[in-house]
Amino acid sequence: MTVAQAALGELARLDILVNNVGVAFWRPVAQMDAESFDRVVAVDVRAPFLLMKETAGMLSDGGRVVNIASGVTSSAVPGISLYSGAKAFIDQLTRVAAVEFAARRITVNAVGPGSTATGPFADLPADRLAEMGAAAFLLGRVGTPADTAALVAFLASDEASFITGQVIYNTGGQHGPIGSAH
Repeated sequence: MTVAQAALGELARLDILVNNVGVAFWRPVAQMDAESFDRVVAVDVRAPFLLMKETAGMLSDGGRVVNIASGVTSSAVPGISLYSGAKAFIDQLTRVAAVEFAARRITVNAVGPGSTATGPFADLPADRLAEMGAAAFLLGRVGTPADTAALVAFLASDEASFITGQVIYNTGGQHGPIGSAH
């Protein structure tokens, strides 16, 4: 039994799919190894693609798909080319799936968050996180999971029923990398 089949069995119907997955390896192109490439493609490209493919016929008419992309697809940040490329695939997958799912009024959108206080940044001291945010964001702070969740909730709502095929960047005006977590 697949994840989608299990969810459908538990919920009786499937209205919303949120593809929120990502793994990144920070290395220049010339230093990227094949194992890292395969891992990023498996997690960031293959998994969301296959879940969208599997749920396409399960989603209720008028349903919602929200893919979590990344703000890095709108810029060129050194050392993150593989992750950027994988998330750019999600951007384009979103646009194409929106066309393909439109006949059933299923909207397909993506959210491209900026750097967020998760993963390696989650456990930083507040003063270090504030310093990083002030240096790299127009709004003066690093993003939070709640920033992304609010936009996802909106795109999954009835109020967003006329929005489809969009990649919405939710970056707080991020204009550079936030630096190392170490």
